[in-house]
Amino acid sequence: MADIIKTAMLYSTLIITINAFVVVLALVIEMQ
Repeated sequence: MADIIKTAMLYSTLIITINAFVVVLALVIEMQ
């Protein structure tokens, strides 16, 4: 059970990181 929770947390963190990266990338493209 703990492994499933760890995996879910890892995927959540990964998704949040990717979303943040995409937002920053979009802002940089708009600023140019």
